[in-house]
Amino acid sequence: MNCRRFSEQELDETEFLNVEKHTADEIEELIRNGGFQQSVHIMAWLLADRKGK
Repeated sequence: MNCRRFSEQELDETEFLNVEKHTADEIEELIRNGGFQQSVHIMAWLLADRKGK
């Protein structure tokens, strides 16, 4: 998907973020197996995937 970092993180003091790289197939597998805890993450993937096609 050609993602790249363009700035440093600006997290709230109680916020945390883990960054992991996955292939498109791995992401689809994570979605099928409940690997995402929030539906907004799945929706972001679906929208990005549609835009790339």
